[in-house]
Amino acid sequence: MERYMWILVALALVTAVAVGVLTRGPAPVTIERSERPRITSPGVTEAELGELVSGNTSFALNLYGSLRQEKGNLFFSPYSISQCLAMVYAGARGETAGEIASAIDFGLPEERLHPAFDALDLSLLERANTSANELSVANGIWVQRGFPVKREYLDLLAAYYGAGLMQVDFRRDPEGARRRINRWVKEKTKGRIEELFARGSINPQTLLVLANAIYFKGLWEEEFEPAGRMPFHLLDGSPVEVEMMWKEGRFGYTAGEGYEAVEVPYKGGELSFVLILPEKGEFRAFEEGLTEQAL
Repeated sequence: MERYMWILVALALVTAVAVGVLTRGPAPVTIERSERPRITSPGVTEAELGELVSGNTSFALNLYGSLRQEKGNLFFSPYSISQCLAMVYAGARGETAGEIASAIDFGLPEERLHPAFDALDLSLLERANTSANELSVANGIWVQRGFPVKREYLDLLAAYYGAGLMQVDFRRDPEGARRRINRWVKEKTKGRIEELFARGSINPQTLLVLANAIYFKGLWEEEFEPAGRMPFHLLDGSPVEVEMMWKEGRFGYTAGEGYEAVEVPYKGGELSFVLILPEKGEFRAFEEGLTEQAL
């Protein structure tokens, strides 16, 4: 069940990071930059990609270890958060840059980090958008109209993250800016997420917003059959009735101490859904032991 990149996604997911001042330039931005195709990053080695994937995986599991303390189901895209933090990192300096790099576990120097993110992103898109599967990754920047931002920062985000710059007036019309950003998110997720930013989340003090949207629609290599409503057992043992599906076939499978795992491929075999099932009564212990090495 070894894969270079493991992707566990459903239909649509979005993560956003709203930040304040990133960098100050000598003059205000006076043009809007639309989203455009990114350049292909030359010279990115397999070792650099491996370093980035390892850092992203370590960050994902550390973040999961923190978020799992909350009650209820948990669904998030660590890749989205990594990309947003990498874009913030590109505009940060000094102690702030050091803290971001430490938190995200970036193992590459900054001059190699952004080309590696670009190469990884383009590789995922090339592998995913085959056999009727659909994957899109979009980054957007909204900045207060007239606020000075260094052009080299914008050029970097456009080149390596395909991020387009949109100018808005947070000070005079924060609600209009919020609706505009939400429309972008709705478009990029094919209508799956209509309101990423709730009313009041953007205010006149907002200077800049970064957002990342990932949309994935995958078709199973072999379709499942509907099984109707059946009991699903929660961690406390209580059952709930939910719609189920079933499939009998040959799949990648492994088992270890306290768990089983199965890999269900999407069409084309480039992407798969990896399902890990801890043994009964071992869920908490398995979570606590889920490290990059264990995965």
